[in-house]
Amino acid sequence: MTTRILIAALAVILATPSIAADYRPGPYAGATIGYAAGSLTNSTGDLTTDGVPVSGIVGYTHAIAGTPMVIGIEGEATWANVKGEQAAGAFTLEASSDYSLAVKARVGLSAGPALMYLTAGPNWTNSKLEIAGLKDSNLTLGAIAGAGVDLQLTNTIAVRLEAVRMMDFGQEWTLGVGAPVKLDAGETQIRLGVIINVQ
Repeated sequence: MTTRILIAALAVILATPSIAADYRPGPYAGATIGYAAGSLTNSTGDLTTDGVPVSGIVGYTHAIAGTPMVIGIEGEATWANVKGEQAAGAFTLEASSDYSLAVKARVGLSAGPALMYLTAGPNWTNSKLEIAGLKDSNLTLGAIAGAGVDLQLTNTIAVRLEAVRMMDFGQEWTLGVGAPVKLDAGETQIRLGVIINVQ
């Protein structure tokens, strides 16, 4: 339902005649919704996860005079809504991510109303593991990197299409009294969003 509402809203926006001819740098805020697919590598294989994350974003971009280059910084808070499970003998290993926070650098090239960019930075994810009533949760530090395009529709509204990869290298988990287990995690997200210029 949420995805259909967003698509309908974007269809209305896209049908609005464009006022701004060029991409507008400066402060902005917005929201994205997407699809996430990931995995946790463990001793019995890969536990796959998926979900529909929703993010709020704020940021600032600066156009370098005399060039098409744009640089910026962006912060995001994401309701991850990502889950998965895997059979482990007579039990089921369940994994979930509740939320994540990221601070990303952005660098790109503007061309008319479009900004094509690369982005990367640190990412913190709150995740949980559970098996046979034993639970552990961690706020893990990882990295996020990706690319996307912002398309300016009016003086105040832009739309975004973005793909990012979130990586966590070897977080230790403790379930019960056994030795900690180290798992590598990765997740790919495809996002669609609306950006509001606030200057």
